[in-house]
Amino acid sequence: MRRAGLDRTFGPTAIGRSRLGVWCATVGALAVLVGVLAPPLLEAATGRPASWLRLVYSLVCHQIPERSLSVAGGPLAVCARCVGLYLGGVLGLAAAAALVVGRERRVGPGWIGVLVLPTAADGLLAALGASPLGDLSRLVVAVPAGFAAGGLLAVGIFDLVSLVSGDRERFARVRGRRAVEVSR
Repeated sequence: MRRAGLDRTFGPTAIGRSRLGVWCATVGALAVLVGVLAPPLLEAATGRPASWLRLVYSLVCHQIPERSLSVAGGPLAVCARCVGLYLGGVLGLAAAAALVVGRERRVGPGWIGVLVLPTAADGLLAALGASPLGDLSRLVVAVPAGFAAGGLLAVGIFDLVSLVSGDRERFARVRGRRAVEVSR
Protein backbone atom coordinates (compact mmCIF):
# COMPACT_ATOMS: atom_id res chain seq x y z
CA MET A 1 0.00 0.00 0.00
CA ARG A 2 1.44 3.35 -1.04
CA ARG A 3 0.69 6.50 0.95
CA ALA A 4 2.60 9.71 1.41
CA GLY A 5 5.68 8.42 -0.36
CA LEU A 6 5.88 5.16 1.60
CA ASP A 7 5.47 1.57 0.57
CA ARG A 8 4.88 -0.74 3.57
CA THR A 9 6.73 -3.59 1.93
CA PHE A 10 9.78 -1.85 0.53
CA GLY A 11 10.14 1.43 2.44
CA PRO A 12 10.25 4.85 0.74
CA THR A 13 8.84 4.96 -2.79
CA ALA A 14 10.47 6.66 -5.73
CA ILE A 15 8.29 9.70 -5.06
CA GLY A 16 9.52 10.01 -1.50
CA ARG A 17 13.14 9.50 -2.57
CA SER A 18 12.70 12.01 -5.41
CA ARG A 19 11.32 14.63 -3.08
CA LEU A 20 14.19 14.01 -0.66
CA GLY A 21 16.69 14.29 -3.52
CA VAL A 22 15.20 17.59 -4.63
CA TRP A 23 15.25 18.95 -1.07
CA CYS A 24 18.93 17.95 -0.82
CA ALA A 25 19.63 19.77 -4.09
CA THR A 26 17.76 22.78 -2.68
CA VAL A 27 19.98 22.81 0.41
CA GLY A 28 23.06 22.56 -1.83
CA ALA A 29 21.83 25.44 -4.00
CA LEU A 30 21.14 27.47 -0.87
CA ALA A 31 24.74 26.84 0.26
CA VAL A 32 25.95 28.17 -3.11
CA LEU A 33 23.80 31.28 -2.61
CA VAL A 34 25.22 31.80 0.89
CA GLY A 35 28.71 31.47 -0.61
CA VAL A 36 27.84 34.34 -2.95
CA LEU A 37 26.97 36.56 0.01
CA ALA A 38 29.88 35.49 2.21
CA PRO A 39 32.95 37.33 0.81
CA PRO A 40 32.01 40.91 1.76
CA LEU A 41 30.65 39.76 5.11
CA LEU A 42 33.80 37.76 5.88
CA GLU A 43 35.98 40.68 4.81
CA ALA A 44 34.03 43.09 7.04
CA ALA A 45 34.17 40.73 10.03
CA THR A 46 37.80 39.60 9.78
CA GLY A 47 39.47 42.41 7.86
CA ARG A 48 41.03 39.82 5.52
CA PRO A 49 40.12 39.31 1.89
CA ALA A 50 38.02 36.27 1.00
CA SER A 51 39.88 35.87 -2.27
CA TRP A 52 39.66 32.07 -2.22
CA LEU A 53 35.88 32.24 -2.32
CA ARG A 54 35.91 34.87 -5.05
CA LEU A 55 38.28 32.64 -7.02
CA VAL A 56 35.78 29.75 -6.85
CA TYR A 57 32.98 31.93 -8.21
CA SER A 58 35.21 33.49 -10.87
CA LEU A 59 34.86 30.21 -12.76
CA VAL A 60 31.18 30.96 -13.45
CA CYS A 61 30.90 34.77 -13.39
CA HIS A 62 32.80 37.78 -14.74
CA GLN A 63 32.59 39.48 -11.29
CA ILE A 64 32.73 43.02 -12.71
CA PRO A 65 32.37 45.22 -9.59
CA GLU A 66 30.19 47.77 -11.42
CA ARG A 67 27.64 45.02 -12.15
CA SER A 68 27.70 43.52 -8.65
CA LEU A 69 25.61 44.37 -5.64
CA SER A 70 27.49 45.56 -2.56
CA VAL A 71 27.01 44.29 0.96
CA ALA A 72 28.97 45.55 3.99
CA GLY A 73 31.03 47.80 1.74
CA GLY A 74 32.18 45.13 -0.70
CA PRO A 75 30.90 43.46 -3.87
CA LEU A 76 29.27 40.04 -3.78
CA ALA A 77 31.15 37.08 -5.25
CA VAL A 78 29.09 37.21 -8.47
CA CYS A 79 27.28 39.85 -10.51
CA ALA A 80 23.67 40.85 -9.89
CA ARG A 81 22.37 38.66 -12.75
CA CYS A 82 24.07 35.57 -11.32
CA VAL A 83 22.63 36.32 -7.85
CA GLY A 84 19.17 36.39 -9.47
CA LEU A 85 19.83 33.11 -11.26
CA TYR A 86 20.99 31.40 -8.05
CA LEU A 87 18.09 32.82 -6.04
CA GLY A 88 15.61 31.70 -8.70
CA GLY A 89 17.23 28.24 -8.78
CA VAL A 90 16.77 27.82 -5.04
CA LEU A 91 13.14 28.96 -5.31
CA GLY A 92 12.48 26.66 -8.29
CA LEU A 93 13.93 23.63 -6.52
CA ALA A 94 12.02 24.37 -3.32
CA ALA A 95 8.75 24.90 -5.21
CA ALA A 96 9.24 21.65 -7.12
CA ALA A 97 9.99 19.70 -3.96
CA ALA A 98 6.99 21.14 -2.14
CA LEU A 99 4.44 21.18 -4.96
CA VAL A 100 5.29 19.36 -8.16
CA VAL A 101 7.77 16.50 -7.83
CA GLY A 102 6.02 13.16 -7.82
CA ARG A 103 2.97 14.38 -9.67
CA GLU A 104 2.63 13.51 -13.29
CA ARG A 105 2.50 17.11 -14.48
CA ARG A 106 5.17 18.85 -16.49
CA VAL A 107 5.70 22.42 -17.54
CA GLY A 108 5.81 22.75 -21.30
CA PRO A 109 8.70 24.27 -23.21
CA GLY A 110 6.61 27.37 -23.95
CA TRP A 111 6.50 28.30 -20.26
CA ILE A 112 10.22 27.71 -19.90
CA GLY A 113 10.78 30.07 -22.84
CA VAL A 114 8.59 32.70 -21.20
CA LEU A 115 10.59 32.42 -17.95
CA VAL A 116 13.95 32.65 -19.72
CA LEU A 117 12.98 35.44 -22.13
CA PRO A 118 13.62 38.44 -19.79
CA THR A 119 17.12 37.24 -18.94
CA ALA A 120 17.91 36.41 -22.56
CA ALA A 121 16.73 39.86 -23.67
CA ASP A 122 18.81 41.58 -20.98
CA GLY A 123 21.86 39.50 -21.89
CA LEU A 124 21.44 40.30 -25.58
CA LEU A 125 21.09 44.01 -24.85
CA ALA A 126 24.19 43.87 -22.65
CA ALA A 127 26.14 42.10 -25.40
CA LEU A 128 25.11 44.86 -27.81
CA GLY A 129 26.17 47.48 -25.26
CA ALA A 130 22.65 48.82 -24.81
CA SER A 131 21.50 47.30 -21.50
CA PRO A 132 19.84 50.09 -19.51
CA LEU A 133 19.16 47.94 -16.45
CA GLY A 134 20.77 48.62 -13.09
CA ASP A 135 22.07 45.96 -10.75
CA LEU A 136 18.87 45.39 -8.79
CA SER A 137 16.83 45.22 -12.01
CA ARG A 138 19.26 42.64 -13.44
CA LEU A 139 18.81 40.53 -10.32
CA VAL A 140 15.00 40.67 -10.56
CA VAL A 141 14.99 39.91 -14.31
CA ALA A 142 17.18 36.83 -13.78
CA VAL A 143 15.04 35.21 -11.06
CA PRO A 144 12.47 33.65 -13.48
CA ALA A 145 15.23 32.00 -15.55
CA GLY A 146 16.79 30.61 -12.39
CA PHE A 147 13.37 29.38 -11.30
CA ALA A 148 13.00 27.51 -14.61
CA ALA A 149 16.48 26.00 -14.25
CA GLY A 150 15.72 24.87 -10.68
CA GLY A 151 12.46 23.30 -11.82
CA LEU A 152 14.18 21.48 -14.68
CA LEU A 153 16.83 20.19 -12.30
CA ALA A 154 14.07 18.90 -10.02
CA VAL A 155 12.41 17.09 -12.94
CA GLY A 156 15.76 15.52 -13.81
CA ILE A 157 16.26 14.35 -10.23
CA PHE A 158 12.75 12.87 -10.18
CA ASP A 159 13.33 11.03 -13.45
CA LEU A 160 16.72 9.74 -12.35
CA VAL A 161 15.37 8.41 -9.06
CA SER A 162 12.40 6.81 -10.84
CA LEU A 163 14.73 4.99 -13.23
CA VAL A 164 17.29 3.96 -10.63
CA SER A 165 14.65 2.74 -8.18
CA GLY A 166 13.04 0.53 -10.79
CA ASP A 167 9.84 2.56 -11.06
CA ARG A 168 10.03 2.43 -14.86
CA GLU A 169 6.25 2.28 -15.27
CA ARG A 170 5.84 5.68 -13.60
CA PHE A 171 8.75 7.10 -15.59
CA ALA A 172 7.22 5.85 -18.84
CA ARG A 173 3.78 7.31 -17.98
CA VAL A 174 5.32 10.68 -17.20
CA ARG A 175 7.33 10.64 -20.41
CA GLY A 176 4.40 9.36 -22.49
CA ARG A 177 6.17 6.18 -23.58
CA ARG A 178 5.82 2.49 -22.94
CA ALA A 179 7.92 1.14 -20.14
CA VAL A 180 11.08 -0.49 -21.39
CA GLU A 181 12.70 -3.23 -19.41
CA VAL A 182 16.36 -2.47 -18.92
CA SER A 183 18.70 -5.35 -18.25
CA ARG A 184 21.25 -4.80 -15.50
